[in-house]
Amino acid sequence: MGIKNISLSSGLKKNKKWNIIKTTGVAFVLASMLATPAYAHVPQNDFIGEEEYCDTYNVNRRVTKEAEAQTIENLFNNCTERIVTISEIEKAITLSNALNTYYPGPTELSNTDVDEIVSVDINALYNEYTRAVKRNREAKFCQNHIGDLAAIDAFTLFSCRTVTNELKSAITNRIASIVASEGYKITAWPAVEINATKAYVIIGTNYGYIRYNLQGPIIDEAKNVISYLEAQYTTAINNARGTSTLHDNAFVVNGVNPYYNTTVYLTFGDSDRKDTLTNGISIIDKLNTFEALEFSRTGNTISITEPPKLTK
Repeated sequence: MGIKNISLSSGLKKNKKWNIIKTTGVAFVLASMLATPAYAHVPQNDFIGEEEYCDTYNVNRRVTKEAEAQTIENLFNNCTERIVTISEIEKAITLSNALNTYYPGPTELSNTDVDEIVSVDINALYNEYTRAVKRNREAKFCQNHIGDLAAIDAFTLFSCRTVTNELKSAITNRIASIVASEGYKITAWPAVEINATKAYVIIGTNYGYIRYNLQGPIIDEAKNVISYLEAQYTTAINNARGTSTLHDNAFVVNGVNPYYNTTVYLTFGDSDRKDTLTNGISIIDKLNTFEALEFSRTGNTISITEPPKLTK
């Protein structure tokens, strides 16, 4: 059995997809969760525990895990020829929700690896899914593609980095447009610092570098989204890299495929994560739509708010 040292505190949100309650440690066995045999990209019988693997083959997997983590980092930071788009992330969330709703809980197919994560064709799967929905064959689609679920769930997890990058980029683009509209010549593109406690940009102009503090309800919302998504991403990528044993039950290194010396990840869908991703994407849309927000500047503070609703 590949799964031996991970636990799952399970629970379903009402009328929602599978949701992982964050805990760590403990013992968890996933055998016999399906009534019929199931097959995945990384079947349970094809991998063993990492400690057992290293002891048996007398190897150190540090370099391998670092390379695998870097492959993930490169993709979701959009440092490769393939660009992960916001549209693709939205499609992955839809697919994850559909499959997790149809199979409300972990299955024997919940293990994946780096190759499956970076090669899963979200666009093709989504096109097939929408055709199935139109033909009232959603259940058949889910039966055929439950084996893709682990990779899709991992894709949504690592998309946390893509969304935070895009959100920061949307903020800097709007601030640059404001500064340029005031007659400044931009000599260095704004760099944004935003987390749970602070939000500001530093921008180079013909009058020198200027720091603008950011405030307003939209910025407060962005702070919460970025802090949450960055924590999700950092915990997972550090666990994949092997620099931290910290994990939550939505993603954790679960063993090694001895045939290929590839790391096997146990991964599940997480409603909170996907809801926050969706929220982050909605903020990006607002920031990219000029009429959706109002900007005002007092000294070196820029406030971002939604315009008041018109009343009859």
